[in-house]
Amino acid sequence: MGNKKAGTAYVSLDGEQLALKGGWECNFDPYETEALTGQSGVVGYKEMHNVPFIAGDAYLDDEITPEDLAAVRDATVQIELADGKVGVLQNAWKAGTITVNSEEGTMAVRFEGLAGEWL
Repeated sequence: MGNKKAGTAYVSLDGEQLALKGGWECNFDPYETEALTGQSGVVGYKEMHNVPFIAGDAYLDDEITPEDLAAVRDATVQIELADGKVGVLQNAWKAGTITVNSEEGTMAVRFEGLAGEWL
């Protein structure tokens, strides 16, 4: 039996698979916590809502273009990791700008959404 922890990954946008280069990451943690300190020391912490996201580099191809990604609104984005974990980002949109790297033939993309969860 294997114990694969890293390696291959798959990302799909409304069921259409992207050609991934690598460096994909995601965060579905609903809160970001931060320590509160004062002159008397640590007094507690605060929690702020976190924006769930899936982001990374994909290869340019004819199936999904930078223009297609720039137009993403209210989509479902799914990521499947090498160890079999599957995460889903609901009501997702393209965040920031699509950055194209001509030397590598890639585009950097970030999707943010209203809710993200591990299945």
